[in-house]
Amino acid sequence: MKALFAAAALAWTASADTSDIDRSFDQICIENGFNVEQHTVTTEDGFVLKMFRIPGKIDQPQGSKGPLYLQHGLLDSSDAWIMHTVDKAPAFVAAAAGYDVWLGNSRGNKYSRNNIKLSPDDKAFWDYDFQTMGDYDLPTQIEYVRKMTGYAKIAYAGHSQGTSQLFYRLAKDEQWFEDRLSVAMAFGPVMAMRHDHSKLLDLLSDSSDLV
Repeated sequence: MKALFAAAALAWTASADTSDIDRSFDQICIENGFNVEQHTVTTEDGFVLKMFRIPGKIDQPQGSKGPLYLQHGLLDSSDAWIMHTVDKAPAFVAAAAGYDVWLGNSRGNKYSRNNIKLSPDDKAFWDYDFQTMGDYDLPTQIEYVRKMTGYAKIAYAGHSQGTSQLFYRLAKDEQWFEDRLSVAMAFGPVMAMRHDHSKLLDLLSDSSDLV
């Protein structure tokens, strides 16, 4: 049985299309028939964040359903929303349905490794958590989308850490988001992990000072 599974895995690997690994975000969008734009914003504490916009399909009028902002999860990037076939990747599905799709990138990921004062080689560059992202990254990117689109309220979808940022900031200032978001969707929402039974996470937690 193990040999059968090994053979099947080898055959899948040989036939799988892994060419997207070497393609940029822009290339993947264009090759799947979508317009794409790059934008940059700077937070109050100096982090320069790259955002992507997918306003619709190439050679078709832009949809009229308004802006949708997508925020990725832990150790991830905006790539997460286009990492599937064109008929299943959330960003492509939403853009094809007529939404003006905006994708955020949190500080420190591969698209957002700049700061006007700090270098990634500086320890202080990495001194942040999802609360910091909720205080700075999320509001900065949401305000930028509102400014660029002219919409008073935008739709929000977050995955994992993308929900933690939102939940944290909602707890601090619910009215701010009520004035700016028409709807908030939480995929894989997480705020605390008290009931997790992962031995790996237990080991990391017990060794937090060392880590």
